[in-house]
Amino acid sequence: IGKVNETSSQLENHYNKKVFLDSISPHAIFICGMRGSGKSYTLGVIVEEMALKNDAVGILIIDPMGIFWSMKQKNKVSNEGELLDRWGLKSTGIKNVKVFIPKGYVKKAPKETWDDIFKIKPSELRVEDWCLTFDIERFDAMGLLIERVIEKTKEGYTTTDGKYISGLGDDYGIEEMIETIETEESIASRERGFKENTRRALTARLAGAIQWGIFDKKGTKLNDLSKRGQVSVIDVSFLEDNVRALVVGLLSRNILNTRKIISRQEAMGDINIIGNVPVTWLMIDEAHILVPRGGRAIAATDSLIEYVRQGRQPGCSIVLATQQPSAI
Repeated sequence: IGKVNETSSQLENHYNKKVFLDSISPHAIFICGMRGSGKSYTLGVIVEEMALKNDAVGILIIDPMGIFWSMKQKNKVSNEGELLDRWGLKSTGIKNVKVFIPKGYVKKAPKETWDDIFKIKPSELRVEDWCLTFDIERFDAMGLLIERVIEKTKEGYTTTDGKYISGLGDDYGIEEMIETIETEESIASRERGFKENTRRALTARLAGAIQWGIFDKKGTKLNDLSKRGQVSVIDVSFLEDNVRALVVGLLSRNILNTRKIISRQEAMGDINIIGNVPVTWLMIDEAHILVPRGGRAIAATDSLIEYVRQGRQPGCSIVLATQQPSAI
């Protein structure tokens, strides 16, 4: 991941020697430094070296700045080429990089800067995820309404005019959730349902969530994102902070839970590696946005903390980069 550039008496015998990182074993790595000191560049170097030398792991980069798509191209800045020459390196693009952007932004990003889209199934969200994303209390009227809407949309319900609507299981969209709010008997009933202003407020929030451009009944599969020999850049630069947090929270939770299952199968020797989620490195730039200090939870916080605490055994590594270490 670099060479020793120190010439102090303690390190004089190590000058110009290579520094290595064991990318097979799981790690939790923290990169911090002042603005412009090279945090994102350092994260990028780790990713590039792994992409070139370790095809056994999956690598996901959460990119809040929309910059990591450029790894696919050679260094074009002249002084960067001179620096590479000085250290005996060649300018090269990384071929096994795949850039994902939110479904709703395909017309806003130049085609040469992305390769595929990512989508989230609304059914992947727990009640707590919706509450944290919408910034509402879990057990106030709207939090309880979200819980009821999810339950009825999945399992089926009777409308206010007596018609039965079959449950959709995990194959529902936000539009179906809104329809449940408007027609389900125990929700929309004037006598025993939720208050009209509560229903309207949640409907408005859900309608707004459609505009985020990330939801679809058929979400992106995890094994399309975490794949052996592939660097997946998840470009969240188009999204607001609360939506970025939701994306990262779902990804980290799904990676951890999936790897727990697969690692047990691997330990038993009963595993077909084709199509399965491999040992995964999750790289997060501007990490202070997603794990804020002070006890303030957002949609990514609990999932990331569990990822760090429990990720070693199932092979889940994480790299966090920030210019605000005291904010995490």
